Amino acid sequence: MRIASTKQQERKLIMLKKIFITTIFTFFLSACPQQQNKQITTTPLQINTVNGKIHFNVEVARTPEELQTGLMYRKELALTNGMIFDINPVRPVSMWMKNTELSLDMIFVAPNNKISMIKEHTRPMSEDLIVSREPVRAVIEVPAGNVMRYNIKVGDIVEHDILNNMVSLDDNQITTPTLSKGPNSLPKGPNALPKGPNALPKGPNALPKGPNALPKGPNALPKGPNANIDNQNANVIIPEKPVLEPKTDALAEAKLAEQKKELEEENYLKEISTINLKSQSDPTPVPML
Repeated sequence: MRIASTKQQERKLIMLKKIFITTIFTFFLSACPQQQNKQITTTPLQINTVNGKIHFNVEVARTPEELQTGLMYRKELALTNGMIFDINPVRPVSMWMKNTELSLDMIFVAPNNKISMIKEHTRPMSEDLIVSREPVRAVIEVPAGNVMRYNIKVGDIVEHDILNNMVSLDDNQITTPTLSKGPNSLPKGPNALPKGPNALPKGPNALPKGPNALPKGPNALPKGPNANIDNQNANVIIPEKPVLEPKTDALAEAKLAEQKKELEEENYLKEISTINLKSQSDPTPVPML
């Protein structure tokens, strides 16, 4: 019986050891970053250099967790792969290489989509801060050596989907409008007008109807290029389109003034003729010396 009990105890100890080892292994697996088993999705990125267009396939870091983790714990990274950090709203950023085993080239992209700063061959696992000198729209991380290999310089233009939706730091409350469905959706088509009681008037000269319509009668707005409002309390003057040719009244006044001038000249000539005729019929005697 003693021998049997000893063997049972040994079996129990072996089972306990197996359970302990399995528990420790499971604990370490759970402590490792989950992104190792996460399916990686990449998007195309292009850098326009003096030597041509350089293409990369980059992951996009948008959420706070993705922005903080970046390429940490990665054991390998393809030469043309990398990551782009979506910095929105734009602001100065600080990067580091904590828990990052791969040396990287960091490319800082300004709000105008141009490269504003480059940090080559970062030191793995370093906790030294790499601070952008100016506000940036994005930061790109690619395997070290790519900047030198493709002659990527400050001022080169970066093209990527996230760069088409930029919000400045001062305008972080502004959101990009999107078409919504339902009764509050935006009208379709470039010239579409809303329907219903709030519809806009039709035609270029359409006037509103109802209590807000323009007044008629003595209080109506004057017409003409020199339209004015006699009411001293009125603050709005709405002149019509300027008339290129003078009105009929102006022409008539000008013609009348011309006729008056001609009549005056004609009367003046008659008076001169009368004086000359009178002088010939009754000449003034010339004194004799």
